[in-house]
Amino acid sequence: MNSSGSVSAAFSDNTLMNKTGFTPFFSGLYRISPNLWLGGLFSGFRAGEDVIILSGYAAEVIPGGDTENSKPWSIEVSRRNLEGADDFSLKTVSVTLSRRINFGKALLLYGIGSAFFNVNVHAVSPVDGNKFKTRMEGQVNALSGGVEYPFGELISGLKVSLSGQGTSIMLSLGTVIN
Repeated sequence: MNSSGSVSAAFSDNTLMNKTGFTPFFSGLYRISPNLWLGGLFSGFRAGEDVIILSGYAAEVIPGGDTENSKPWSIEVSRRNLEGADDFSLKTVSVTLSRRINFGKALLLYGIGSAFFNVNVHAVSPVDGNKFKTRMEGQVNALSGGVEYPFGELISGLKVSLSGQGTSIMLSLGTVIN
């Protein structure tokens, strides 16, 4: 079995949260088989006095044969946690279906996805000072598109996600490890 992996670093700008600015984002993938990749991710930023940590893991299934041209689709399932603040926590489970197109050296991706979220908010009542907890659950649907282009040993990428709740733009630089 030919085992390989990839490591990447990215900067993401989520226009829904302008106060955070650019956020560093680190991820790694390990190739289990020609059609299955498993990975993890880590990111963080400061919000006031809090240090917010994003962590998670993902699996990407790429149905098809052993050649790149026979793998036109990918399905990604991920689980992410956002924690560190005293007043909230966020957990998501996401599913994304993407179309993959090899365009010369570049890999173009576009697709649709859904994120199911669970938010716990801890707050203090301004009236009597009592603490209370509110729980919100929901779903966010998004359209995404991107491109990956190799430069020697490095792979650069651009990904854009659009939803009714906001827009996310991610620039990445990674490498494949054999």
